[in-house]
Amino acid sequence: VALVGNMDQVEIDLDIPEKYLPRISLGQEARIAVEAYPDVKFIGKVSKISPVLDLETRTAPIEIIIPNADHRLKSGMFAQAELVIEEHKDVVVIAKEALLGKEPDQYVYVVHDNGARQRNIKAGIHYGQEYEITEGLKEGELVVVMGQQRLYDGAPVTIEGEER
Repeated sequence: VALVGNMDQVEIDLDIPEKYLPRISLGQEARIAVEAYPDVKFIGKVSKISPVLDLETRTAPIEIIIPNADHRLKSGMFAQAELVIEEHKDVVVIAKEALLGKEPDQYVYVVHDNGARQRNIKAGIHYGQEYEITEGLKEGELVVVMGQQRLYDGAPVTIEGEER
């Protein structure tokens, strides 16, 4: 008994939550990471999207095909797939630590004239620890990312590392 396979391309099977299905399409690019090559992103394409959802998990299976001419990827490797379902360019982005409150009442503290000013904002999409700000903040404004839990509007602030 032997296992025969074509390693020139590999496939990844994964399940996509129902709410993201309208944003997934055949041929869509996927970035793949594996532990064996932590500094390499492999590029694949969505090759199949199931028309049927799993009734228990509310997910649909999809398949991603990755070219593997150098045979670095092996059958059975654990992979993380990243599918870009929405992209915004040239937007204001802040660290998650700067964000306070809960939607729809989110705010940040902006540094203005050596004082903290509370500013209501609206957050958009996020990736990892970075959040897009769609309203309430302009590019270049300084926001407090540490110690803001005890701040209040008008509180004096000192910027670390700044010459006095």
